[in-house]
Amino acid sequence: MTTVSPAEHPPRPAFVRRLPVPVPWNAELVFYLLVELVVAIMCLAYQSVNAVDFFEVTKWTSAAYLVARGITKAGRVMDERSGAE
Repeated sequence: MTTVSPAEHPPRPAFVRRLPVPVPWNAELVFYLLVELVVAIMCLAYQSVNAVDFFEVTKWTSAAYLVARGITKAGRVMDERSGAE
């Protein structure tokens, strides 16, 4: 197995390294939208799953999404402060 030294990779442009907002289509957002879609379909398909259940799932998936984004952003801030790229 050969290893590639960091010097062989060209550096990323400055605008890519310092994006002010996260890329909108990240894994957490895709998962969040997928959960919302599945629960919405279940609400339409089954009478036992109602709007209260939909809002309960939305509440907890929204909270998990925001926490995940916050952890990601905090990790990026810590990387910038430590000088890592």
